[in-house]
Amino acid sequence: MIHGGNILLYGILFILIIDGIWWLFIKEDITRTWLKIVYWLVTTTFVLSLIVYNILASQIDHSTLFYSISGYAGLVVIWYLPKLLYITIRLIALPISLIGERCAKAIKSISLILATILFAACIYGFTAGRYAYKVNEFEIPIKNITSDLIGVKIAHISDLHLGSFPTDYKGIDIMVEEINKHNVDLVLITGDMVNGIAEEMVPYIPVLKQIKSRYGVYSILGDHDNGIYISKFTDTERFANRRRLIEYQKEAGIELLSNESVNIPIGRDTLYLIGVDLESTPDFNPVMGKPVILMVYDPSYWRGQVLNQSADLTLSGKTHAMQMGFKIGNIEWSPAQYLYNEYDGLHQMNGYYLNVSRGIGYIGIPGRVGLRPVIDIITLKK
Repeated sequence: MIHGGNILLYGILFILIIDGIWWLFIKEDITRTWLKIVYWLVTTTFVLSLIVYNILASQIDHSTLFYSISGYAGLVVIWYLPKLLYITIRLIALPISLIGERCAKAIKSISLILATILFAACIYGFTAGRYAYKVNEFEIPIKNITSDLIGVKIAHISDLHLGSFPTDYKGIDIMVEEINKHNVDLVLITGDMVNGIAEEMVPYIPVLKQIKSRYGVYSILGDHDNGIYISKFTDTERFANRRRLIEYQKEAGIELLSNESVNIPIGRDTLYLIGVDLESTPDFNPVMGKPVILMVYDPSYWRGQVLNQSADLTLSGKTHAMQMGFKIGNIEWSPAQYLYNEYDGLHQMNGYYLNVSRGIGYIGIPGRVGLRPVIDIITLKK
């Protein structure tokens, strides 16, 4: 575990190193004394803010602490991520720059353009981009599917993190409107309704009640829902918090599956839905040979315990695609790919499917850079 003192040290070093290297690249272009003062004053402000946060963190309540961390992290990303990209390009292309002045100017211009684009992407991702949902519509073939289940439409969402939003946030209203446009049969939510405190859900119960679905809205719990990151909780308080969250979901018309299955009659047939808790093993014996959808929070579970079992379709969340990355055609990148074999989107192996949602909400930084929040509309087919 990285302790607070180490975080403070690493944070200060990161700020000083980035701004020091950046200064070496741009100092020839800054001739006015007041601009030099402003440059290092901004650096000093970031360092002092980090020190003050480290001193006061233990005295701040959970919600205020979260917003302060998220806000500070957002400013750091906006201010330093484009600089990091600029520095990286300049250093990698240094041999080319040494060829001649024309090459050096070209590399400098390219670095500045790309850094500016990233800066704009950060600003957008932390403002309107927070609820500029990407709606993916696709079909998935299911083994042994019967005629009454063909065409069943499912909205898959995940990681709402309702404790992350300011009071005037309109993203959940937009999410509900978008889901309702598609006249879905089921809505499935694969964990992390909140950041840790059950009461974070309360302001959103009225709007979540408005989700329309022919056969119901179902959810599972994620690690944040279980309150495992709230250090002040005793085991008794953590359990009570979980129970309150379950009741709030029920009030919103959402049925939680905790190592449970539900048989959903559709026409003359039945769709089998299983929801499992963290690190639990689903029981497929009662539904062998039947169309099965499994909800599990961690996509790593698919390879570890589900693949080649009886779940035709597994739905997961958790990764957020680390709230950063890009997809251009068949080219994609996210830091999440270094942690998860399947971190986003639809995956298939041996006729079994996994869909990983990169989520609705955010945590840590106040939005997403590049990869937008997503609503997946899945239609079952033969």
